[in-house]
This record gives sequence, C-alpha cells and structure tokens, in this order.
Amino acid sequence: MDKMYIHDLVRKCIIGTRPAERKKKQFVVLNICLSCKLAKAGRTDRLEDTVNYQKLTDRITDLVENSRFLLIERLADLHKGRVTVKAL
Repeated sequence: MDKMYIHDLVRKCIIGTRPAERKKKQFVVLNICLSCKLAKAGRTDRLEDTVNYQKLTDRITDLVENSRFLLIERLADLHKGRVTVKAL
C-alpha cells in the first residue's frame, strides 16, 4: 500500500469548548496521510488510474466544514476512515 500526504490543508469549522468558540467557525490546519494503491498509475501514466485530488479535497472540506465538535481530537477520530480513495 502506498502513502499519499496532504500537508497544511486549511479549512474552517466549529470547534472548541468555550461559548465564544461555538459561535464562529475557526481555522483548522489538516495534515493527512492516506493509504492507497498508486502502482497502476505509476505503470500507466493515466490520470484515471490515480487519485482525483480535487474530489478528495472537496470530500475532506465537506466533512470538516460541516462538523461541530468540542475537541479537535474528536474531529480527527471521526474522519479517519471516512475519506476513501476508491470512492472518489
């Protein structure tokens, strides 16, 4: 299994425990490591055999920006496994 990294993806969501934090979306910085199969794309050099990065970041954005958690740990835990490369 190959690894793909997305570094410093900045998105906004409701996160925090204090009342003031719950009123307005805050910036979160995401660093993501995904396991995926990239060997076929390496052999064929075809776009359709690799990850669609736009769809991937769109999915991550949707998951994060529609979240409303108290703890950043909950945000991280909830979304692991919910972004799958095959489905994109």
